Amino acid sequence: VKLADIVRDAVEANQATIDSALHELTITLPTQPVWLDVDPARMTQVLANLLNNAAKYTPERGRIALTATVEPAADGAAQLCIRVADTGIGIKPEMLPRIFDMFTQVDSTLDRSQGGLGIGLTLVRRLVAMHGGSVEVTSAGPGTGSEFIVRLPYDESAQRGSANASDARRSRSPESLRVLV
Repeated sequence: VKLADIVRDAVEANQATIDSALHELTITLPTQPVWLDVDPARMTQVLANLLNNAAKYTPERGRIALTATVEPAADGAAQLCIRVADTGIGIKPEMLPRIFDMFTQVDSTLDRSQGGLGIGLTLVRRLVAMHGGSVEVTSAGPGTGSEFIVRLPYDESAQRGSANASDARRSRSPESLRVLV
């Protein structure tokens, strides 16, 4: 599936929230199409959740940036890095190690007023891990915004024949399919 399609669907799911808060959203993707071997619904859910959190926890007229780049991984292979950064409320340093834990809320009063239950980031972490990736967060503290970084395995050699690979995937026998449930 094309990364641009996943990003488009995630933005579409959050456009009303972003617009109602008068946020400025910028999207920067690689100039060449990026093809991913992922479950498109789950990856859309990951990005939609991160964009939704950025929109909810950024004061009116804030900035949100979604950026994707292909970078070398620690093992020398390529990886896709998707960053969602905002100018929002930020995260206390002591909360950073626990932010992906189930039912964790940065500020429970604010989260409840925004309808948060504290399960979205846990879901993000689990879905990304199921795709062989990782997710991390950085923030300099309250009032400084935050940045979530999703890292996914990326096969550069598969990019050249992505259209052919898509056709080949459709013609595989059922016993050779990978299914994420």
